[in-house]
Amino acid sequence: MINSIETPSKEHVKAIEKKLELCRNQYNNPDSQSYKRALDEEMNDETVTYEKYAKYCEEQERIDQRLIETTGLSSRRSQ
Repeated sequence: MINSIETPSKEHVKAIEKKLELCRNQYNNPDSQSYKRALDEEMNDETVTYEKYAKYCEEQERIDQRLIETTGLSSRRSQ
């Protein structure tokens, strides 16, 4: 019975080994600390980007408000 089974080709074995290595990679395991750490770093990057955007919007709002006040547009709009 054992003799009737064909041995897999080297290419097939290498492909399976690659898949197995990906499965063993702790960055792909949601329960591992490596995965959680990488996820936290990614979330922090997005948060920093959002914070920069929010600061930019606030600064732009201040600039717009100063411009409106200095040109007198706010008094013209209310009339």
